[in-house]
Amino acid sequence: PLDSTIRIVITDQPQVYANGHLVTFATLDSMLAALKAIDGEVWFYRQPSDIHLAAQQDSLLDSVMAAVRRHDLPFTPSRLADFGDLAAKRHHARGTESP
Repeated sequence: PLDSTIRIVITDQPQVYANGHLVTFATLDSMLAALKAIDGEVWFYRQPSDIHLAAQQDSLLDSVMAAVRRHDLPFTPSRLADFGDLAAKRHHARGTESP
């Protein structure tokens, strides 16, 4: 079964990772189309950029966000690289309590 969440990271290099794997833009677009078919969502994290690569990272970010919008997917930014803040919210929303 497909995971209903794609975790996208744009690195400081800049490169795009989806669920821990380096992906091309075409691959990411296909993943987003599949995610839309199962009513999934996108979690997103952007690493702090190197000053010399900031413009490239911004351009990549614009392309990724345009693809997410084109597929009309819900999008949630994360403050943490491991998405721990969003995972904790999901865990809490499901009504499960931590010991």
